[in-house]
Amino acid sequence: MEENKHKRAGELLMRFLNDEAKSKGLSTYEIAERTGFDQSHVWRMLNAKYLPNLENFIKLADAIGIRLELHTASDVTDVSTYRNADTPRFLFAPYADARELYILHTHSPACLIKVVQKMPVEMEIVEAYEPLPDDGLTEMLNDAHDFFIQYKSDLS
Repeated sequence: MEENKHKRAGELLMRFLNDEAKSKGLSTYEIAERTGFDQSHVWRMLNAKYLPNLENFIKLADAIGIRLELHTASDVTDVSTYRNADTPRFLFAPYADARELYILHTHSPACLIKVVQKMPVEMEIVEAYEPLPDDGLTEMLNDAHDFFIQYKSDLS
């Protein structure tokens, strides 16, 4: 069972690299040129027909322009230390089909906040991507609320 879990994770990583290469307009030929691999070998890896070893995975990621970072479990306690410094603290995530608006809090604690259309506007955390601390959540939700209000006033 554990082996299948790791195989599936490897396939998802390769799908991610493949999607990133496509979004950047990179062909298997270009990636092969950058890595020194045969073009057919690149295709097999990116399509998860063959899962590369770590060294080859790093070469592929580098050729596609993906930065890899490795962290120990203890590093995860402060996500802000390894997230991109230029990532905004809040990002809007509209869900037009359901006529809902969400705000993604990208810094620690990373979570998805639903904007509840009431008067006054309320917000609630609908999904957490890491453990949420007991302290500081009210401040973070207040900051998200201020961000939303400022954004609405900028549109006016």
